[in-house]
Amino acid sequence: MEDILMRLPARSVARCRCLSRAWAAVLSSRGFINRHLDHHAGPGRRRFLLQEHHLDARRLTRSCRGLGLVKSYSTGVYYVCNPSTGQAASLPDGTPVKRIDGGVAWNRLIFGYVSFGLGHDARADRHKVVRLYYPVGLPAGCEVYDVVVGSDSESEAGGYWRPAASGAKPPCFAVDRFGITNTAGVFAQGRVHWLATSRRPVLSLSGSRSRPEPDSVMSFSLVDETFTSIPLPPRACCRGTSLGLTLLHGGRLGLVSLYRHRPRHIWTPAAAAGCRDQMWSQLATVAGSGYCGDDNLYEESLEPVGRPYEDVLLASTSYLHALSMALRRLPARTLGRLKSVCRSWRAVIESDRFASAHNDHQRRLLAASPPSSSSSSSSLADRVIFVTCYPDEDAVPLRSCCLASAFLTTPPLMNSRVVVSKPCHGLAQLMMTCRGERTQLFNPVTRAHRIFAMDLDDSLDDLSSGGSSSSSSSIGLGYDQSTQEHVLVLLAAGKECKVWRLTENVGSARTVPAPPITPRFLPSASTVPPVYIDGRIHWMCCSPRAILAFCVRAGAFQVVAAPPAGPGPGTGGGGGGDDTSGTEFLVELRRRLCVVQSCPGTETITIWSTAGCDGDGAWSREYVIQLGRWPEFSPKTAELVVPMAVEPKDGRILLDTGSSLGYYDPVRRTLETVCSLYDYGPGDPKKKKKVGKRFFAAALWEESLVRPYDRGH
Repeated sequence: MEDILMRLPARSVARCRCLSRAWAAVLSSRGFINRHLDHHAGPGRRRFLLQEHHLDARRLTRSCRGLGLVKSYSTGVYYVCNPSTGQAASLPDGTPVKRIDGGVAWNRLIFGYVSFGLGHDARADRHKVVRLYYPVGLPAGCEVYDVVVGSDSESEAGGYWRPAASGAKPPCFAVDRFGITNTAGVFAQGRVHWLATSRRPVLSLSGSRSRPEPDSVMSFSLVDETFTSIPLPPRACCRGTSLGLTLLHGGRLGLVSLYRHRPRHIWTPAAAAGCRDQMWSQLATVAGSGYCGDDNLYEESLEPVGRPYEDVLLASTSYLHALSMALRRLPARTLGRLKSVCRSWRAVIESDRFASAHNDHQRRLLAASPPSSSSSSSSLADRVIFVTCYPDEDAVPLRSCCLASAFLTTPPLMNSRVVVSKPCHGLAQLMMTCRGERTQLFNPVTRAHRIFAMDLDDSLDDLSSGGSSSSSSSIGLGYDQSTQEHVLVLLAAGKECKVWRLTENVGSARTVPAPPITPRFLPSASTVPPVYIDGRIHWMCCSPRAILAFCVRAGAFQVVAAPPAGPGPGTGGGGGGDDTSGTEFLVELRRRLCVVQSCPGTETITIWSTAGCDGDGAWSREYVIQLGRWPEFSPKTAELVVPMAVEPKDGRILLDTGSSLGYYDPVRRTLETVCSLYDYGPGDPKKKKKVGKRFFAAALWEESLVRPYDRGH
């Protein structure tokens, strides 16, 4: 029976495991998996391209006994996957280096980079993932993750990244054939190999890295977990050529010399070497050398991807169970600092099970607390951080960037204005106009993110690629209290509205009837996200001028009358082209829906509020803020002045222009600037100049570890 079944494709064998327990035991045994792999791994055997499986991921490594390492486009999570069987297992998170800003620990490589590799340890008969990291100003490091299969509990550090057993560090810097960082290694002959250079890639002031040419091959043994390196052959370093590592037939490592992106010569490491010229053996021609020419090929394999790292981690010791129960009672920001204690603590805190338990505990505390204690006792400035639309860049607290700080830090900057929504049960929304018309959902505390785009048909796409939208389309984030799930609502003019739960597949979005009016949005709608309050998502429409409210639980729209129009033409019907044209948009202040009307002609912003969000509440004019005395906050100068929140202690309003952040006191009619990109040199305050056309994105955070994705999905 085994002789017959081992000739079948891996997916067919996986289905046959469902026939009986006896078949499942035989077809899952290590002996059968190895026989099946040996039969399908020979020359001329069936191989296939990874792209045929339409993974929402970027391939990092080539096939190693049928397994590969990929990185999700939309979430940034790393997975070990087997395209033959369709299985995938996520790896634990964790940036290897920590930085302390203002007493708060933030994940940051400090302009460093990371390189991965996947290989198989023949002695332990186990796959291992290798991670090299190169932080600026700190020594390079190496960490290993053991892919634990079945009930295997021999791993001493299962479920999280551990240091190399030998304590070895990378002797040089891993780069690819063009000298670019963030490359992946090639597994051959029991080792993971990288092209490497002895010169550190340097990040210039313009944001680009210098690209040193590779001068050696660095290898990491998966058996004894040590590093070795050999210099490249002299003839390989010719002008006009680039180098690459590949896998030849028979499992040999190949060094390919490419000329105009075409393979020209191939070298293989010699068994014994006395000098540099003897360390490599050059093959005569590319043809007949065993060079396959496509690193995207994967073997037919039944190799398991390993148990979920949470199962391995929590099954290793009862101590971690007790630790998890104790840590879930702590605030989210405190947990961010405790992740620096050790690797096992970090893996526990970043697991999905712990995040779910922590969120449940926070909900119970919120439900048990009286309404008067719902406001935070800390200052509003303690809850403000600066983020970017690039998920790899971490947040910076306002306390590190404010003008009164003894150690002034520049917030992360972007090339366009970005407004972040207030957290909706832990998740915030960011309209990514700096990277095309996309929206990003993220947790401001953990920076766990997910990117969405709208394609040309205004349908939701979970990939951060392509997609465009017009002023007739908008995406809103809400929360269903009955099911305790986040939802995305896609509103497009003249089409049915699409509602999608984050726990479901993108293709399973349900449709609801179109709103009673055909919405048209102001240009500010592409920058300012819709507002969620008390179970409803609100959009500000300019034609006709009204507010659309969508009830998440009922799945129905309602039209809410807008407050009286402001003096600017833009607030009345779509914006004008003169200097007096204003705009209006929605915000949430003190749990109330507010309409902000901005008028550059009078240099004022008017804030209207309503107590009811169901259409029955009357509008009242809360604030009229005169900003002519502060040019950097004036609507005539600033592109968009957004009231972020109201300080619960003294009623001051935090204003955000993307270039300056300040508190406006409506009683004293004064404004205190807490962070600014303007030059504060001597001279007339009205003549301050902005330092470059750059913007920051200020966001508020709340106690939550919720993620916008399911790692196991």
